[in-house]
Amino acid sequence: MKIRKAEEGEIGEIAKIIREEIYPEISVTEMEEWIKGLGWPPNPYLWWFVVEKGGEIIGCMRWAIWDFCKDEILLLSSWIGIKKEYQNQGIGKELWREAFNRVKQYWQEKGKKIAAIFTETDEDNKRACHFYRKLFEQPKEIKLPMWSKERIVWFFKNF
Repeated sequence: MKIRKAEEGEIGEIAKIIREEIYPEISVTEMEEWIKGLGWPPNPYLWWFVVEKGGEIIGCMRWAIWDFCKDEILLLSSWIGIKKEYQNQGIGKELWREAFNRVKQYWQEKGKKIAAIFTETDEDNKRACHFYRKLFEQPKEIKLPMWSKERIVWFFKNF
């Protein structure tokens, strides 16, 4: 298994995974456009990572600089998706940690410190909530009403 930064030509594969695992209600084309709108190709302020197994991209995720305050950075961790047949094997956790370490190292070399990380998911997505609670080790949580009856959970981890 190999974790690396995404390459420019891989947007289609990333869009398929994100669409299948997170947003099945939209098309792959719409997903590609959304990714482009958020920032594509990857750059130091918006990083996309992939995990490969046997030459196949089986998962991906995004890190983004949400804000700077002096020498500290607030990071957003989002859109982590692992193909169904590879879920529940620790791959998502490994992808998240390795990608975080690379982003952190990049910014430390520039004299910046990661002050906090946050992410969000639907409250009804029990698997994602469990994943982030375990990964962030007792994060701060904020629940906000969103759509009709659903609530969004924001998870924060300070350093």
